[in-house]
Amino acid sequence: MQTNHISIEQFADLLTESNTLDVIDHEGQRTYVLDFSGQDILAIGTPHGGATVVYPCRSFDDESGGSIHDHARAINSADGTGT
Repeated sequence: MQTNHISIEQFADLLTESNTLDVIDHEGQRTYVLDFSGQDILAIGTPHGGATVVYPCRSFDDESGGSIHDHARAINSADGTGT
């Protein structure tokens, strides 16, 4: 796993150019689960603009039964909104 901080402009471009699998709001923090150019990433908005990007995801999380991307895809597939 790698992390990188991106500017608010880069964050806007990332959201525009990605397929959003899910959006998670938790305690004032918004996390986007994204498919960007075939790569699964997390983009976590920062309070001062921009985001922290986490990539690549773990392909499987033993504790939860799959990665966050797997879960987002399953939810979106079940309700007909995603990939």
